[in-house]
Amino acid sequence: YKPVRFVLPINKDALPFGPNATSDATIEWTFEHDYWWMVVVGGIFAFGAAYGLGANDVANAFGTSVGSKSLRLIHAIMIASVFEFLGAFLLGASVSRTISGNIANPDVFDGHGDMLMLGFLGVLVANTIWQLVATRLDLNVSSTHSVVGATVGFCLVWSPTSVYWDKVTEIVISWFISPVLAGLLAFCLFHLLRFLVLTRKNSSTLAIWVLPVLIFITIFVNLVFVLSKGLSKVIKLPITTV
Repeated sequence: YKPVRFVLPINKDALPFGPNATSDATIEWTFEHDYWWMVVVGGIFAFGAAYGLGANDVANAFGTSVGSKSLRLIHAIMIASVFEFLGAFLLGASVSRTISGNIANPDVFDGHGDMLMLGFLGVLVANTIWQLVATRLDLNVSSTHSVVGATVGFCLVWSPTSVYWDKVTEIVISWFISPVLAGLLAFCLFHLLRFLVLTRKNSSTLAIWVLPVLIFITIFVNLVFVLSKGLSKVIKLPITTV
């Protein structure tokens, strides 16, 4: 097979692992023709994974809004189409970096990059299949759990030392902490709103005043995370500026 050579203007320090660097400004990649099938199959299953995310993860996020009649289904689909993309584009860098370089240890695959590539293809295929099966069975599942579990699985087949166990432990702990913290926050917020707004005689008037405050807090928190976790990875911003 004749190798195909690409020279990309990417900073090599931004990659968790990578090919031979010709300079700080360019990265030289060499692909063999017999690996292109992975790229093609991966692209196909990437669309399948996106379909599964929309059918399951996005449905989980918008289920309460549609169920309470706050949004019609068509409006929820339109909003999700825009903001799910923006969330992945503006905040997905850190999570993608964790999955690509902080779970599987690329040094263990040194000299066997094709196996690492094949392993991540298997992760994509496994996640797509599980998302679609779970959706068909009306199961609410997390794509994050699926991807992390599949990544650990293929790494264990190669070698137990190919997993960053400390990072995996942090991720698993966060799975238990997140619902507890979210439940406590929702409990406190609802009780506060019930005391300040819902049980008052002029609750409708108070709701009109309180709603902009809640929207401001939500937008503020999102902007802080976008600037500190998302755009700061692309545009170097000091924390004081953020």
